[in-house]
Formats: sequence, C-alpha cells, structure tokens
Amino acid sequence: MRRQTGWLVFTLLAGWTNASQAQVTLAWKFQEGETLYVETVQVSKQSLDSGGKSRTKKTETTTAITSLRVKETSPRGTILDIKIEDRKFESDAGSDAGDAKLLAKMKGAGFTVTLNQAGKITKMTGYDDFIKKLADGDEDTEKQARVGFSEDMLKKSIEETFASLPGRAVAKGDSWKVESTEPLSAFGAFKVVKTFTYDGKEADGDLVSVSATRTYTPPSGDTALVKVTKGSLKAEDEKESFVFDADKGRLVRGYNHVVIRGSLTVEYQKEERTVQVLVDQTNRIRVLTKNPLAK
Repeated sequence: MRRQTGWLVFTLLAGWTNASQAQVTLAWKFQEGETLYVETVQVSKQSLDSGGKSRTKKTETTTAITSLRVKETSPRGTILDIKIEDRKFESDAGSDAGDAKLLAKMKGAGFTVTLNQAGKITKMTGYDDFIKKLADGDEDTEKQARVGFSEDMLKKSIEETFASLPGRAVAKGDSWKVESTEPLSAFGAFKVVKTFTYDGKEADGDLVSVSATRTYTPPSGDTALVKVTKGSLKAEDEKESFVFDADKGRLVRGYNHVVIRGSLTVEYQKEERTVQVLVDQTNRIRVLTKNPLAK
C-alpha cells in the first residue's frame, strides 16, 4: 500500500513538473539600439447607403511600414522612436485622390513614446508636428486631420501592438482579457472586451486566438467633419489571431477580420440623413528586423 501511494505521489509530481515546463511567458523584450519594422496591410470594403439619395461602394487598401527604434529601456519603461517609413493608399473610387495625398504626407513623420511594463503609453511627443506636416498650413485640413487621426486614436493603434499580452506565464488553454476603446474617427467608438487564449506552439512561435465583444458608442459633441446624432453599429464574423515569438520577445505576425454593420444618423451641412453602413475589414501585420523596402 505504501509503495502504491509513493508511486501515486511520484506520478502527480511528474505531471505537475511537465505542466510547469509547458508554460511560456509572452512578453516583449527590447534591446537598446535595435530597430524593428512593422508592416501593416488593411483592406477595407465599404458600402454606405442613405436611402437612395446617395450610395457609395468602394474598396481601400492601406499599406504602411513603421520603424521602431529602441532608444532606452529600463524597469521604469521603454522609450521608442517611431517613424512612418512609408504609407501607401489605394482605392477603386477616384474621388479619394485627396485621401491618398494626405496619407502620403505621413511618410517621414515620427513620434516618441514611453511604454510602461503593461505596454501602455505613459508619454507621447511629436503629435502636433505630425498634424502640421499633414495640414501643410491649411486650417481646414488641420481640423480634418485632428479628427481623422486624433492623438487618442494614434495611441490606441500603437498600444494594440504591445498591450495585448498577459503579463504572466501561461499554459496551453489559458485565457486573459483586455478592455479597450477603439475610436472610429468622427463616428464614435467601440468599447471592446477581448479574450485571448494561448493555443500552444506553432512552427514560428506561440499561437494566440482572440474573441471579442464590442459595444458601439456614438460621439459626444460636434466634430470637424460631421455630427452623428444617432447610431447603432455591430460587429460580426470577427476572427483574430497572432503568433508571438516568446524566445525573441516580439510579435511575428497577426490577422484580424471583422464586419461592421448598422446605421448612423448624421447631420452634414444642416441636412440630416440616415446612412446604412457596411464595412468588411481585414488587417494583417508582420514585425521584421529589416526594412522590407530596402534594396
């Protein structure tokens, strides 16, 4: 009986040891002086219908290369110099030429951010210079730029890359949640609760799958472009996952697809319209050690 009990204890201990060895810590590892390159590709298929008065259907593709130079890292946080190396915009709607020119002006723009241990931005400089670069002295363009590329929106887009990790060791099947707000330019925002689940090892890293619940919130107050008086937007068919290299401490690649459907009542040039909205959006991201544009 004693020998059986001893064997049982040994088996349990062995199982506990294997489980602890299967855990992995998903955390960014920054080295001062290194530079990483983030490549993002967004394909957005949009349909806007205002009850026969006007209808817009278009597909837009935005490709961006952004460099991250680690200026300083310490227990207090990490300072990154972020530079937009290139940004390209393509649309099958010829009227979007102005948008293409505006996005092209982003090339060369830069920010400096300080990230805390949780990947949240505690300090950001360079935003006003960024807006001035886009506006090029035109007041109307500056107003549009501050709405379309608000400081909060830029912070959220940067944090999306760094603040989605658990901050602890995880084993296959473990989950964690992250709450955030995703701005929708002049049209309000989504309050988002994402559940991340560690799915185990892939050939090039550790796979994490993501599910999300979104709650739409209309904007408060007037904006420089339009005024949304009422809105109801819902997310459908959302799929998201990413692969993280725990050994190197960096993101490898990520994928997200979501369909936004609903209606917005907007006031534009003193006229109120209800617009049916359908947006099918796919995002892909890669983190590289070399600039993919370099020859």
